[in-house]
Amino acid sequence: MKKEISFKELLNHICLRPGMYVPNGTFSGVYSFIMGYTMGKENTPLSGENWKTFNNYGCIKFGFPTKYVVSYVFESCAENDEESIKLFQETVNEFVELRNKMTSDEILEYASKKIKYEEGEPEKVFRIFGNALLIGDKQIIRPLIEEHENQNVLWKKTYPEDVGKLLNQISEGQSLKRIYESENNTKIKLLTADFPFPFEMNFKEGKWKIDATPIIDLRMSQNENEENCAEQVI
Repeated sequence: MKKEISFKELLNHICLRPGMYVPNGTFSGVYSFIMGYTMGKENTPLSGENWKTFNNYGCIKFGFPTKYVVSYVFESCAENDEESIKLFQETVNEFVELRNKMTSDEILEYASKKIKYEEGEPEKVFRIFGNALLIGDKQIIRPLIEEHENQNVLWKKTYPEDVGKLLNQISEGQSLKRIYESENNTKIKLLTADFPFPFEMNFKEGKWKIDATPIIDLRMSQNENEENCAEQVI
C-alpha cells in the first residue's frame, strides 16, 4: 500500500518545484494551491482555525498588523516570487513545529516576544521625511526622495500648525519596521503605522532615498476625487 505524502513533504516539494504544480511557478499560485489543499482536508496543520492563527503568526513575525492577509505580507517582504515562496515555506514549517507544542495564544505570544527592531540610518531619514510631509516642507522633502514627475503634491498639502505638531508627536511614537533588506544592503522596505503600504528606500550616491510613489499616487487620487466632488457641487 502506497504511503500518503505528509503535509510537510507536499509543501516542501511544491515550494522546491513550483512550476510543476502552478502556472509559471508564481507565489500567488503556490499560496492558493496550499490554501485550497488545507480547506479540502480537515487534518492538516493549517486546516480550520489553524489557518487564522497562521495568518496572524505570519503578520506578527514580519511586523505587520494582524488585519493584513499574510499572502500580502510575504509579497511585501520579498523582491520576487522565488523569495516570497521561500518565506512562505519557512514560515509554514516554523508554524507547524510550534503548533505541535503550543496553543494558538502561546504561538502568537512567542512571535510577539521574539521580534525586535533596531532603527538605523534609513529609519532616521524616513522620520525626517515624515515630519516634513506634515508641514509640506519642500526644502526638506525634495533631497530625501527619488525624482518623480508628480512629486510637487508632497509639499502642496499641509496641516494647520497645531494639528501638524500633534500628528508629529503621534508619528514619533510609532515604530518603523524594516520588512525587507537586499543582500547588498542598498535597498530596504519600511512599514509604518501611518500608511497602509510599505515604502521602498534605496542607497544611492552615499545617501538613502525614499521612493515616495505610493503616497504620491494616493495624494493624486485624493486630489482627483476632491475635484470631481467640487464639479458635482457646481
